[in-house]
Amino acid sequence: MTLRGETYTGERASQYELQLGDFAWQFWGRGVEEDFDNFHEQTESIKLPLVFTTIELPIERTTYSERGQREISYSVDEASERAKQVADRELRRQLGPDAEVISENILQTRTDNGKVTVSIHYEVIENIAEEAPISQGE
Repeated sequence: MTLRGETYTGERASQYELQLGDFAWQFWGRGVEEDFDNFHEQTESIKLPLVFTTIELPIERTTYSERGQREISYSVDEASERAKQVADRELRRQLGPDAEVISENILQTRTDNGKVTVSIHYEVIENIAEEAPISQGE
């Protein structure tokens, strides 16, 4: 079992441009996008006030975050254990804070084309009653 995905490496670089009408002047971080082979680009506009005036300069900041490929290999037992952990976490997220998991039983574990499918039966005690006012007829 192999799980592949993209992750951020933590490497970042920013470049800044002054935007005046159709003119854009890059004053910081020239050519930083060439530092990374695979990156995510995020651009945001900033209004920078000039000191002692009411004029704001329109600055555009572009942040480049490097991404890399990651591959994790699991055995069938490790993959089924990981699936059980994910299912347990998802169930507890959906249940209320006073709910209690009484038992869990793995019913079936199948492997098809590099994919592990786990069927789990949970017994849960939770209070599903809702308070509602009782109104008497007229």
